[in-house]
Amino acid sequence: MDRLLEALFAASLLSLPLFGCAEKTEPLKPLDQVKMEVDILSIEQLQEAAKEHVLKIMEKKPKLRTLEEKIEKLSSSGTSSRKIEKLEEKAGELRAEVNQRALRYNVYAKKIREQGGHVPKIRDYEES
Repeated sequence: MDRLLEALFAASLLSLPLFGCAEKTEPLKPLDQVKMEVDILSIEQLQEAAKEHVLKIMEKKPKLRTLEEKIEKLSSSGTSSRKIEKLEEKAGELRAEVNQRALRYNVYAKKIREQGGHVPKIRDYEES
């Protein structure tokens, strides 16, 4: 079963350039569903799910920071409020996604701690 999952995962990675990121078609699981699933997942599955959210948060934070800097710069330069509003909307969407991922991460992390496992954290994946 593990080999089948590994093969499917590898195939999905290879198909990303052809079909784009799967996240576009697979939104975040509802929080209630995540809370129910944690009771049946193995510690390895919990850690992998937590790691996925950590990596996505790490990916989104620089984009959010860039947008916020752009908004601040445009605000002080007197740029049209319409352009700033669009950037603020994008920043709000990114913030919401980061927050939603953090909520799901916390559910996985709590269960991992209950089982005595290592909880993946951002510092585990930051470049030295």
